Amino acid sequence: MHRTIMAVDVAGYARRTDPQILEVRRGLWAALRRAFADAGIAEDQRDLVDTGDGVLTLIDPDVPKTHLLADLVPSLAAALREYNLGHASNEQIRLRVAVHAGEVVRDEHGVVGESLSTTLRLLDSAELRTALQLADADLAMIVTESFYQNVVAHGARGIDPSRFRQILVKVKGRTFAARIRSADPPPAPPPPSEAPFDSGDLHHVSMLLVDIEDHGTRPDKIKGVLRAALRRMVTAAIEHAGVTPLQAPEAAGDSLRYVFGPGTPKNRLIDPLIPALTRELVAYNRTALPGAHMRLRAVVDSGELFRDEYDFFGSALNDAYGLLNSDVLRDSLRQRPEQPLALMVSHEIYDGVVRHAYGAIDPADYVATTVPLKQWDVPAWVHLPSAP
Repeated sequence: MHRTIMAVDVAGYARRTDPQILEVRRGLWAALRRAFADAGIAEDQRDLVDTGDGVLTLIDPDVPKTHLLADLVPSLAAALREYNLGHASNEQIRLRVAVHAGEVVRDEHGVVGESLSTTLRLLDSAELRTALQLADADLAMIVTESFYQNVVAHGARGIDPSRFRQILVKVKGRTFAARIRSADPPPAPPPPSEAPFDSGDLHHVSMLLVDIEDHGTRPDKIKGVLRAALRRMVTAAIEHAGVTPLQAPEAAGDSLRYVFGPGTPKNRLIDPLIPALTRELVAYNRTALPGAHMRLRAVVDSGELFRDEYDFFGSALNDAYGLLNSDVLRDSLRQRPEQPLALMVSHEIYDGVVRHAYGAIDPADYVATTVPLKQWDVPAWVHLPSAP
């Protein structure tokens, strides 16, 4: 399951006496409760884990990640300033904050996952400790490079990407790319918007894109048959997978695009959805009219998108279409004339879902590749599902 992860840790915690520690803990939890309330993040949208000298927070994916940086962290910094003004130095609180987002797994004991480990390693890094020591503020924050690229870099409401300094963090023999900064005072609240979706928020979504290979070479009459059949097949596969798109599919010529909300299990978009779509496609081709046989390219991706009154948009969606139309994916079909469908998954899907072998997903069936897009080259993985 996807979660936004925020871990906080009190600097100099172990140097306090027990009565001082109790007062620090009361102040920390009061500041966190105020910050979550100010950011509009309800109790049922977050899980808080007491770590002794700090708190680990898992935030539901339906909360836009921009709220964390634009609302929650500034409010937390303001609450710390107010608390520290009324307390002696040995009871004051200065916080290290680490932010990441990724897939986690829950069992009867709690929540685990590489995303959590990465967050906690950054929280404990010497680079963040030094940043807080040098900062003229009560809070210093570090975010992973992936969080920066997916959320911060878009410069949404209340977020200034230029204030995030790129660094390399070395922890326990591993090196992580990250961005570090100190807290600012809370920004003034934005004026209310009349547009229902024009909030400037980024929404975490999953995307399924499907395209008919060699559609443009067919007569117009056959194109209509193919488009109608494609919609029926994908609809049946989605129903089989037990997932529900956020909106009706967006059709663009020979392709369909489906957007799924943050609560949709991403593994179900890979399995059972893709095997079900492959079965539908093979069954269709057995009875298709002459010249109306079909082969498909498909992409499963996830990322942060803006939304207005018309549709979702953003660079993550552009990248997904870049994967769908890439020569790498097209060649995977051209080189295998009998293959009915070729699937490409993004780094986010492979690293968060495929690599962990959920259900019937076998990472060995996915071939790593690099896809050149307009602005950058991106890693991706190609999978050729077996025909039933």
